[in-house]
Amino acid sequence: MRLGQKSFIYFLSKIGATLAGFVATIYLARILGAGTLGTYYLVIAVLTWLKMFSTMGIAKAVKKRISETDEPSEFVTAGVLLQVASLIVVTAVIIVFQNQLRSYTGFERIDILLLLLFAGAFFSFVTSVLVGENLTHISGALQPLDRVTRTVAQVAFVLLGFNLLGLFFGYIIGSILAATVGLYYISARFSYPDRSHFRSLWAYAKFSWLGSFSNRTLASMDTLVLGVFVTSDLIGIYEIAWNVASVLAVFGVAINASLFPEISSLDADETENIAELAQTGVAYAGVFVIPGLVGGLILGEVILSVYSQEFRQGYLILVLLILARLISTYKNQFVNVIDAINRPDIGFRINAVFVVTNISLNFVLVFVYGWVGAAVATISSAAVGAILAYGALTRLTAFQFPISEVLKQLVAAVAMGIPVYAGAEYLSYRILPSLFLIPVGAGVYFGVLLGISSRFRTTIRANIPF
Repeated sequence: MRLGQKSFIYFLSKIGATLAGFVATIYLARILGAGTLGTYYLVIAVLTWLKMFSTMGIAKAVKKRISETDEPSEFVTAGVLLQVASLIVVTAVIIVFQNQLRSYTGFERIDILLLLLFAGAFFSFVTSVLVGENLTHISGALQPLDRVTRTVAQVAFVLLGFNLLGLFFGYIIGSILAATVGLYYISARFSYPDRSHFRSLWAYAKFSWLGSFSNRTLASMDTLVLGVFVTSDLIGIYEIAWNVASVLAVFGVAINASLFPEISSLDADETENIAELAQTGVAYAGVFVIPGLVGGLILGEVILSVYSQEFRQGYLILVLLILARLISTYKNQFVNVIDAINRPDIGFRINAVFVVTNISLNFVLVFVYGWVGAAVATISSAAVGAILAYGALTRLTAFQFPISEVLKQLVAAVAMGIPVYAGAEYLSYRILPSLFLIPVGAGVYFGVLLGISSRFRTTIRANIPF
C-alpha cells in the first residue's frame, strides 16, 4: 500500500476518533461544566506521565526493532516482560505517594488511577507492535474504536449519574476493548528471547524514552503546571482549546506513523531516499494546521461557544495553541526521521533541550501570566525543538525544507480566510450559521491548493486507489 494511502487511512481513523470525542465532549461540557472536565483532564495528564514512566521507551524500541529485523516474536516477548516489570515499579510509586496524588488532583480513587494506567499501557504497546509490523492502517483503525467505545461508555455512565467517575470508566473500557481487538492482527507470537534481545531494546529505549517524555511534555506539562496555579474550570477551558487544536494536527500524526517503518527499513546510507520521504512528510504535515490557524483567528470564539458560553474566554488560548501545534508538527516530523534512521542519541539531545525549555518556561510564564503564559511556553519550546531538529536532520541527510509547498498552503489558507471572514461578519458570528462556513472554507482552501500546487495534484493522483 502506498505511503499516501496508509497515511490517509490512518488519518481517517484518527479524525473519526477525534470527531467522536469532539461531539461527546460538547455534550459532557454542557452537562458537567468546565470544573469537572478540568479535574478529569488533570487526572489524565498525571496518568499520561505515569504511563510514560511505565514504558520508558519500551514500546517505541519494540516498534523500531520489529520494523528492521526478522525476529519480531522474540522482541515482542522481551518487550512484554520489560513492560510488566516497569508497570510494577510505577504501581509501587503510586501507592507510596497516593496521598500526595489525591491532594494534587482532587480525585480520591487511586485504584481507578491504577486501572487507567494498566489499560493505557496495554493499548499503547499493542498499537506500537502493529506499527512495527507495518500495519499502521490497522493501528490507526483502533483509534476510533477506542474513542467511540470510550465516548459511548462515558455518556452512558454520566447519564446513569456517575459523572466524573463515569468518564474514567469509559476511558478504561475503550482502551481495553481496542487493545484486545488489536491483538488479533499481530502476527508475532511469544518466543523465548535471549539476552541480546533485551540489550538491543535497551540500547534504543535508553535514548528514545526522552522522545516520549518530550511528547508528554508538549501534551500535558502546561496542564500539570496550571494545576498548581489556576482553578479547575480554567484547566477545563484550556484543555478544550488544546483538543480543538489537536484535531488539526491529526494528519501530521498519521504521516509520522506511516513514515517511520518506511524510513526504518532503508539502509542508513540511502540518504537521498530518506531525504525524499522526509520532504514528502514535511510538505504535507501542516496541510490542515495552516488553514486551521487562519480559521481559528476568524471563528475561534464561535467554535468554543459550541461547548457553552463560558468557553469563549479561551479564544486567545485556542489561537496560540494552534500555532504551537503547527510548530510542533514540523518538529515531530524532523525528530521522527532522525529516530527512524537509528539515531535516537541525537533525538535524545534535542528532546532534552525541548523538555528543559518547556518545563522552565511553563513554571515562569504561568506564574507571571497565568494560562496565556502556558500557551506561550508551549510555542517557544516547540520552536526551539524544531530549530534544533531541523539542523540535525540536514546534517544527517540531504533533506531540504519544502518551503515553496508550505508557502502555497499559506496562500491557499489566506484565500480561504477572505470569504470565511466576510461570511462570519455577515452572519454576525451566530453559532449555527457560522459553523457552516467551516466546510465552505475547506472547499475554498483545497480548491485553491489544487490550482496552485502541481505537487499536491500529483500526490492526489498517485494515491487514488483506482
